[in-house]
Amino acid sequence: GILTLGGSDSAYYKGGFTYIPVTDGYWQFIINRIEGEHFTWCDRGCRGILDTSVWKII
Repeated sequence: GILTLGGSDSAYYKGGFTYIPVTDGYWQFIINRIEGEHFTWCDRGCRGILDTSVWKII
């Protein structure tokens, strides 16, 4: 994966950004779908949080 701090690189995404407020100390967002070569997650959508103190999206 790629983590870009302080900006964005349009080579790694399609579409635009949706800005959301921070709630309960976490960056919360809607995941529409996650696809890999041999898998699909959150096909019907799910919520995620980003905790910058760990290496993963929960």
